[in-house]
Amino acid sequence: MRRLIICEKGNAADRISFILSGGQTQRSGRFIKVYNFCHDGKENVCIGLRGHIVELDYTGQLNDWRKTPLKTLASAEPVAKISEKGIVETLRSVSKDVDEVVLATDYDREGEIIGVEALEAIDFDCKNALRARFSALTVPEVKDAFNNLGKVDLNLANSARSRQYIDLAWGAVLTRFLSLNAGMGKNILSAGRVQSPTLTLIVNRFIERRDFVSQPYWDVSATLEHGGEHFNAEHTGNHFKKKEEAKEAVARLKKQSHVKVVEFSKEEKNDYSPPPFDTTSFLREVSKIGLGSKKAMDIAEELYMKGKISYPRTDNMVYPRGTPFRKILANLKKGEFKKLAEKIDSQTTLRPRRGSKTATDHPPIHPVDHANKKELSNDEWKVYELVVRRFLATLAPPAVIEERESLLEAGVDQLRSRGIKVIFPGWMEYYPYIERKESWHPELLVEEMVPIKKRFIKEKHTRPPAPYNHGSLIYEMEKLGLGTKSTRHEIIEKLQKRNYIHRGKMVEPTESGIAVVTALKEGAPVITEPEMTAKLEEEMTEIALGKKTYEEVIIDSRVKLNLVVDELEQHRELITGKLKSALKEQHNVGACPKCKKPLVIRRSKRG
Repeated sequence: MRRLIICEKGNAADRISFILSGGQTQRSGRFIKVYNFCHDGKENVCIGLRGHIVELDYTGQLNDWRKTPLKTLASAEPVAKISEKGIVETLRSVSKDVDEVVLATDYDREGEIIGVEALEAIDFDCKNALRARFSALTVPEVKDAFNNLGKVDLNLANSARSRQYIDLAWGAVLTRFLSLNAGMGKNILSAGRVQSPTLTLIVNRFIERRDFVSQPYWDVSATLEHGGEHFNAEHTGNHFKKKEEAKEAVARLKKQSHVKVVEFSKEEKNDYSPPPFDTTSFLREVSKIGLGSKKAMDIAEELYMKGKISYPRTDNMVYPRGTPFRKILANLKKGEFKKLAEKIDSQTTLRPRRGSKTATDHPPIHPVDHANKKELSNDEWKVYELVVRRFLATLAPPAVIEERESLLEAGVDQLRSRGIKVIFPGWMEYYPYIERKESWHPELLVEEMVPIKKRFIKEKHTRPPAPYNHGSLIYEMEKLGLGTKSTRHEIIEKLQKRNYIHRGKMVEPTESGIAVVTALKEGAPVITEPEMTAKLEEEMTEIALGKKTYEEVIIDSRVKLNLVVDELEQHRELITGKLKSALKEQHNVGACPKCKKPLVIRRSKRG
């Protein structure tokens, strides 16, 4: 009996073949590796794709931007074209005379449709294909997956297929409208169903920061002494909007030599660790190790392929029952985290932290095998260490902190002082990426008089909201239902490539980005708002759950897109004027020092 195993990428095929064959594979192929081996009494041939092997596109007259009406494009049926001819030829060649086909692509929407595309390319009935589902490329996980093969999830595949169709239609219609009306010749102004509301978030935050008017305020504080140690207390009237009021408060405090303790409280509290990583919380945290979301996700995928961490695309923040914590800790003891893993493993009972989100496809991101610094690049090690330390922290006991607080009286003025002390570090010992600052506060008695040593007045200013970084933007996108765990970081990368946002740690819009959002907000605001996009995301999820059909969601998307086209056409002149004005301003670099006329940036064909 002959079996074909289809993997999503070449390195996955290499690892799966190695695991199933026990290292006894025969490899052929120069550019596209094919692995032959025996397993389970069957002759196996395994091949890795390069992700999608087909892509949707429009054909013929539909590619004429000026002659094709937007409503025609909005309802047009795209054609699936083979984009990886070499892989498809090899796939067809090795699939001859096979009795069984197993999809071993990533277990998510994209992985399912990539596998289905491969089945369609070799004319193999999807209903007869088998599915291997795993969350880590480790020996136990892969062997268990192949011992418990299931069926292909066509609902999951259709959910991904609907996204391809919808994103193509919306992107094509919006991009053509903007580009043709901006008067930029062959230069393209891109727009999209998820891209445009995401860009709007960035531009709105930029404008909010740009137009923010900082206001001064004044804080009054005092240094107090107790048992030879100093501690600080803040005036309960902070933040004073008038300097004179703050100066009067300080003047009153100067007349007082002591404060009287009115209230004092002391309480020990458990401080629980952060929850296990899902994709969004992982991408929020990687900014602390100096990585952008796209690079961090690429590294996480590479670590997954190397069998070091679990699958990094997940919405789950709760470890499933049966997670082999002790086995994972035993593996970690073989590497750089030996002492920390031993300390966790010495606990009689492991009580893992639970997050707020659960899913059934994959567990939270966690280590599955040990690694050494020498076998990974510097950035790979940073990501691996972050994942390991987060995992250990979720198994560690809570930290214990003591909070002390006092209310103090000095004549007619009141001050408040707070202190925090870590009694037991717990999870903090394992996870240094979150800092808990300690501040000393003495134990006081009510009615006790405490000497005042110094009085202070400090001018401060209100601050605008912080600009987005990659992590905070992805978190906001998730809250608003923009994109998925697998696509959010790709949207940011797309905005960078299209020169709508600057590259860097902070996400800031370019003049082109501001111009596009300004025009769309005034002419067709529905494109810039998250509600419609979130609704379509919800409908695509319903396809995966079997609650809606592919056809129903496509029809609804077409209706929504045609309404948007009506709005764009109705406000064509307004949008065109806004775009041209903003883009002209972008290319204006000031006046010529000789003739005093505007200098404009123009690019030649060579750039």
